[in-house]
Amino acid sequence: MAVPQVDVARARAFVLAHGSAVDVARMEGILGRTEPDRAVVRALERLQNSDGGFPVAAVARGAGAALGTTAAGGHHEGQDTIASGGRAGARGAADSGASSIAVTCQVLAHLRDIPPLAGSPMASRAVAFLRRSQSVDGSWSAAQEGVDPALLTASAAYTLAVMEPDHPDPIVRAARWLRRTLADGAGDTRAEGTEHSREGGPGRVAALGSGSDRSAALFRAAAVWGHSGDAAAQDSAYALLEQRDLTAPEIAGWLATFVELGLAARHFALAFRLLGRLAGLQQTDGSWPVGEGSAVEATLAALRVFRGFRLVGE
Repeated sequence: MAVPQVDVARARAFVLAHGSAVDVARMEGILGRTEPDRAVVRALERLQNSDGGFPVAAVARGAGAALGTTAAGGHHEGQDTIASGGRAGARGAADSGASSIAVTCQVLAHLRDIPPLAGSPMASRAVAFLRRSQSVDGSWSAAQEGVDPALLTASAAYTLAVMEPDHPDPIVRAARWLRRTLADGAGDTRAEGTEHSREGGPGRVAALGSGSDRSAALFRAAAVWGHSGDAAAQDSAYALLEQRDLTAPEIAGWLATFVELGLAARHFALAFRLLGRLAGLQQTDGSWPVGEGSAVEATLAALRVFRGFRLVGE
């Protein structure tokens, strides 16, 4: 089979033309730069709240001034609150600048694109905020965020699995909550259209809102299940996801879980198919298409994946 090919030069030009300074710093980090622009680092540090979390302003559409100047010759396109295709959430928290679980997860994903910042004190404080925000039952839920608890929990647990794998307790508790909430219906296509439950667990796949929300919750939850040793739940979720007509950000988000948490041998063929699908979606201007959200974000997500699989160089 042919190795998937992408046009990195055009993708880079698209981000330079349309992205913010933070977007450009992320792209340079993805492509191998080890020293980020200090102005970008200072801008991110200023946005962090005292509790370690980040407010909606950190990624809100039109927040270019807060995140630094726009890239030379370009304009700031804005971001979604949860990476890889989730819709803008955390709307209520924006009024007070309160820390948002969803946005903190996204900012931590951005920091992982800029290698030195993934291990910075700023990142450590944000991870501690996520840990403290977890409920006793293992979930993350904040009514003011406007994000379904299953999507929020899958995003937070996934972030902890990537950032703090040596502290398994919050991840395991979240995996159990997600198993009760999602996995009992994940392998049954009836869950797409109806509430479905086995063993008394609520089948929530149908109650996750938009298709993007359902898919993002499932591929992140599946990554957490795999990380926690629940291969059966992971494979059931993957079988369901493969039946869907996924967008470019969704495919990139799913593939990113393999890059960040590892790829099991049984999933090699799946990853190769997904890489081929994602490569085929690149547009003539170098970007990747997106429904709701940012084409710059979709392009960065795709570059992250192809770099992670060592299919593009610096």
